[in-house]
Amino acid sequence: MEGDKQLHVPTRPHESSERGGVGDFGWAFNFRPPRFLSANYTAAARRSQEAVRGLVKMQRSEGTRSLLRFAIDAIVAGVLVSLCVADCCHSAEPIISPERLGLPKGNLRSSEPFVTRVYVKSKSGETLVPQPANYPKTVSSPYRPKSDEKIIIHYGVDLTSRELGTPAPLKFRAGVYGKVMKAGDGPWGTITVQVEDGSLLQYLHTSKSFVKVGDLVEPSAFLGKTGATGAGVIHLHIQAHDDRSNFVSPDLVFATGAKQGMPKATFTKDELEFHPEESCGVEPRIINGIVQPVYLPPSKWIVEVIGSGGRVDEVLGEFYDWQSASYCARQWSDSRPEDLRLTREREVNVHSPLP
Repeated sequence: MEGDKQLHVPTRPHESSERGGVGDFGWAFNFRPPRFLSANYTAAARRSQEAVRGLVKMQRSEGTRSLLRFAIDAIVAGVLVSLCVADCCHSAEPIISPERLGLPKGNLRSSEPFVTRVYVKSKSGETLVPQPANYPKTVSSPYRPKSDEKIIIHYGVDLTSRELGTPAPLKFRAGVYGKVMKAGDGPWGTITVQVEDGSLLQYLHTSKSFVKVGDLVEPSAFLGKTGATGAGVIHLHIQAHDDRSNFVSPDLVFATGAKQGMPKATFTKDELEFHPEESCGVEPRIINGIVQPVYLPPSKWIVEVIGSGGRVDEVLGEFYDWQSASYCARQWSDSRPEDLRLTREREVNVHSPLP
């Protein structure tokens, strides 16, 4: 779910529209990740900064500001708020990327969990389905919402869908082993695949489905085509639920899906569809009516393996949400039934230098 391509885009950090909003990305060039983040996350942050610089140069040289603005917003917002889950449950495990889903070279992983988004709501306060043109928007600078707008935390990974530099519907692969539970219908074009442990991966905004409910798929199988169903721009959004219907890191479920096996849980029809109103356990940061673009929680969860004498033998990962920490711990234990060591999810207060 990428942003509104009509909002003003400042070219320097101090330039902003009256309402604020997206595009105030200059400060990201000097961003230094908090020290508690992993080395892999820090490296990812630096790579994303380079990607932002490249997109800015393309905007200025080719006059493609309106087409590329949403990608800049997503990269800047995403790199500030997501933890690098590649470290969790062993960094060699696969994570979601355009390459793994068969998208052409040049596409990006353009947005991360915990990005703040703006949706349009009805007079009764419910999120409109589908959203109007140019919604939802990504918030990347302080923003005062309009009376008909609702602020919701984005809990998924976005991949761009571009061919020769232009947004286009493209075929994409499953990237996992699993069973198709939903085949592209509904207001968001959702294709849902259940993986071996019963968790769900949801691929949103698709324009075409190549599968039907009940199909068994493998990583190389094409699920459908990317699209803009329910969104303002063509792209692919991927999110995940565990077998307890909790939002969890889609990267962790994607890694689980790399293991071949039959799913062992079932979901109701309603649970297979995306609902933007669903809570991911994270609330947007709003101060005096102004939405802040960066979600920085008061605490984080560290997943540890506890050995003899209560010592910490291994740190599996760090997360902003307890659901993903719990899922990581369960996955480690379930994959090592002969290992009698315990895991724990330890909450630690975070004092970040960022506003």
